[in-house]
Formats: sequence, C-alpha cells, structure tokens
Amino acid sequence: MARKRFAAKSDVVSALLLVSASILFTSGVLELGLRFAGYDPFRPVQDEMRDIFLRLSSNPDRIYEAVPNTHGRGWGTDVVINRHGFRGHDYELQKPAGTFRIMDIGDSIAFGNNLQSGEEFPSVLETMYVTSGQRVEVMNLALGGYDTLQEVAALEDTGLAFKPDLVILAYCINDITVASENANYIARLKTYRSPLYRSRLAQFIRVQLDKIEMVRSMKKFKNERTFGQTYKDRLANIDNDPLLDQLRMKLRQDIASAHHDYPFTKDYTDDIHLRRLRYGLQKLHALQTREGFRTIALVIPYLLENDESGPLYQDVYAIIGHELDRLSIPAINLYPVFSQAGFPSLINRKDDGLHPNARGHVIMADELYKTISTH
Repeated sequence: MARKRFAAKSDVVSALLLVSASILFTSGVLELGLRFAGYDPFRPVQDEMRDIFLRLSSNPDRIYEAVPNTHGRGWGTDVVINRHGFRGHDYELQKPAGTFRIMDIGDSIAFGNNLQSGEEFPSVLETMYVTSGQRVEVMNLALGGYDTLQEVAALEDTGLAFKPDLVILAYCINDITVASENANYIARLKTYRSPLYRSRLAQFIRVQLDKIEMVRSMKKFKNERTFGQTYKDRLANIDNDPLLDQLRMKLRQDIASAHHDYPFTKDYTDDIHLRRLRYGLQKLHALQTREGFRTIALVIPYLLENDESGPLYQDVYAIIGHELDRLSIPAINLYPVFSQAGFPSLINRKDDGLHPNARGHVIMADELYKTISTH
C-alpha cells in the first residue's frame, strides 16, 4: 500500500516536472522567436525619459507637471526643462525693466513634440523679437496632453509669478477633453524599467494587457456620465445660450450627415465637455481681470480634414469662437492661412492631424508677431 502511495506521488511529481519543463521550453522558444523577429516594443518607450520629465502635481486641476532642471530625449525631441519647470532656457523671475513678457500656455503643439528645440512657435516668436531688437521674452508653459483647465492651472501655479503682459492660449481642438494618458504613463514607465521586462515574452504579455486596460479605461473615462462625475466641481453653466444651442444643433446635423466618425467633433455637442471648457476659459478670464494681463487665443486647425469633414470642423471652430467671444478674448483663427499654405505641407507625421511641422510653427509665430505688433 505504501509502495502504491509512493508511486502515485512520484507520478504526480513527474507530471509536474514534465509540465514545468514544457512551459519553460515553450517560453524559451517563444522568447527566442520574438527576439529573432526583432520584437522590442519597449525600446522606443525606454529610450524616452517621460518618467524623468513628468511628475504628478499637487494641483488637482493640473494633474501632472514637468520636473525642473531635467533634460534628455522625449516626445521625439531633445528636451530641456528649466529651473522653473517649463521648456526652454532660464528666465529671471523679476522682469527686467522695459521688457514685455509673453506667456504661452498650451499642449503638445506649443510644447513642440517631434520638433527640434527652437522650432516650436514660442521660441520662433521670441527669436523674431530679439532679431528686431525688441526687448520681449516669450515663455512656454505648454505640456503635452494638457486641456484648457490644466493649461490655466499651469499659468496660475507658475506663470503668474513672472508678471506676464500677454498670455497666449494655444488652443487645439482636442483641448475640450482630457485625452492624455500621461499620468498613467508615468507609472507604467517606471514599471517597464523593471529587470523582468528584459524578457521579450514578458513585454509581449504586458503590452497586450496594457492595450486592453487602456481601451477599457479611456472608454469609461470618455463616457459623459463618468466625465461629469470626475469633474463635477469644474463645470460651468451653459444654459440659456441660444447661439451655442444653434451652433451645436448644426454640428449634430452635420455629424449625422457624415459617413465617418471624425476625431473630437462629437465632444463639442456634449454638455459636460462644453461645460468644462467654459469653466477653464472663465477661470482664465478671471485671472486676467485680477492680474491685469491681456489674453489672445491661437486656434490651431485640424490638418487632416477632407471635403466631408471640413464642414464639421468649421462648426467646431464656430463653437470655439463663440466661447472666446463671450469672454471678449480675441482670437487668431489659423484656418485661412494654413489653408492657403496647404494642409498637407504642414503635417509633421503621417496620420497626425494635430501637430503642425516646423513650417507650420513659423506661420503661427508670424501671425502672432503681426497681430501683437498691430495691437
């Protein structure tokens, strides 16, 4: 009887060893196969330093911020974050006598993703003034993934201390919603640097799990009810606004007539997203009134429009214009000048309709220079 029990245990142990050996062998084959195929999904992620450049912010409206005195590679460009926590060279906190200060707030466009340092329009604009002999400083508080309220929070946290004379709100059409995963991305990057993820098989499994989680979390977050609950204390009233209702109705009709779902257009029909946008703009206007600076908005068009989507984006620009007009914030709509230059010639990367290339940034700086000089 004892011999039978011993034999049974031996069989179980043998089976477990066989299964373990099979798993190890299969894992080894898969690991070698992935390496042989050149599979290395973490390489572009690990080559960047976003977890070094970014940290969570103590300001809940800002969510995350740049880390002062950091430099390296990130967002397709060489990045230098100065001692005050924004991109570019250092500026003295005390404004030099006779100097006009311009503060740019925006997202990845103004920050200069995938552009060489100095090609982003705030740098180009400052160079224009320096070349012309004018004492003008242009500071760039933009950061990728920010929406309007985050941008205003950055101005309040950091920018106001520099006593700006003019604030440029670089408005991208996706600023109506918090679309960035940067806060989660910071945490994931730190995990990716674990020795475990030297294994291509571990990378493969993690990438698949992250894709599922990202789709799930973004779908949940973009749900109007979830979005409204998350930002319930950061929503303005949009009732009793007949013109806004009219503009939204036209956009809904044009969306219904379209054959495709074009990026960001539906967000401009949602109460919750419009209420958050209005809240951010009203907060900017309140800061302007309190601090005495002037504001100008730079409305940056979507670059991948076509004959069908064009009317939808014109509806969107009309809604943005209305929100700015009601607060008497003057705006430069870049659509006419970008259209004249040719949208395809301004695209930075294929299938990216948001980020203009270096030529587009020169156009933006030139339009700002002319407008600011005139007024």
